[in-house]
Amino acid sequence: LECITLPKNVEGLSSHVFDGGKRLKLADIKGSIGCIDTGAFADCPSLEEVRFGPFREPKKVTEFDEYTGRFVTRENISFVYPAVWKNAFFGCDSLSTITVPESLIIIEERAFCECRNLSSVALPKSICAIRSEAFFGCSRLSLIIYDGTVEEWKKIQKHPQWSVGMQSVTVRCSD
Repeated sequence: LECITLPKNVEGLSSHVFDGGKRLKLADIKGSIGCIDTGAFADCPSLEEVRFGPFREPKKVTEFDEYTGRFVTRENISFVYPAVWKNAFFGCDSLSTITVPESLIIIEERAFCECRNLSSVALPKSICAIRSEAFFGCSRLSLIIYDGTVEEWKKIQKHPQWSVGMQSVTVRCSD
């Protein structure tokens, strides 16, 4: 399998769904997904390109709580807020650039860990948090293009170790 095209009705990518796809080169995500879960594309060393559809806006989910026997409404749980989860793209060595779509709000821990050839990342101004070691081992990452202003970049909640393992990175903002 070298190319996967996900239709518009796919709402999320579950944990490790394409993990170990050694020959996968292109992932074309057409739908409005909620998140890319833990390790979804982990260990896909040939993955060169990911085309994202829009991420879904955060929403509330009402579900049955088997412990209390009641329906409860929750916000911001797995598959509810737009995020790239832990190790989602771990070891995608052929990925050189990535453009994260508008409405994504969180890049979780080690989301792009060990993407050794990743040289640039474009982030939307909807980003509000970048977790620990999000780009760990991305030694060639030299440019982050942020769609917001310098002041907005400063307001993003960045874990103190979000950039561990990166060399010198330039952040280019819209202003």
